[in-house]
Amino acid sequence: VKELGIDATLMVNMGQGVPKFVELAGDAANGAIFPTSWVPGLDTERSKKFEESFRAKYNAEPGAFEAGTYEAIYTVVEAAKLGGGSSAKQIQEGLSKLSGFDTLLGKINFDEKHQNNGEVILATFADGKIVPYK
Repeated sequence: VKELGIDATLMVNMGQGVPKFVELAGDAANGAIFPTSWVPGLDTERSKKFEESFRAKYNAEPGAFEAGTYEAIYTVVEAAKLGGGSSAKQIQEGLSKLSGFDTLLGKINFDEKHQNNGEVILATFADGKIVPYK
C-alpha cells in the first residue's frame, strides 16, 4: 500500500496480527490496525507471568493465538474439575459452571446458546511490536 503511494491506515484481520507479520512486512507493518483478543504488555499479573514463561520457554514473543491456546487448556482443566472428571460429558457440565472464570482473554460468561461473550480489542504494530491501539 505504501509503495503505491496510498496514504491510508491498513486494517487487517486477526490472522495478520501476529509477530510473524511484523517479521515479514518489516516497517510496512507499522500502523496497521487489527482486532484481537489479547496483546502483550497488559498490566495484569496473569498476563505478565504468561509472557515471561512463554519467552523463557520458546525464546519468542507470544501473540493472541498463543494466549488463546494457553487459556483453552486451563479452561478445559477447570471445567473438568467443576464437572467432576475428564469425560466429554463431565467437561461439558463443568463448562456450564465457568461463569466469571478469569482468563488472559477476559472473563468467560456463556450465554443461553453456549457462546462466550469474549472481548475484542484493537491493536496495532508500532516499532515492530504489537501494542494496544489508542
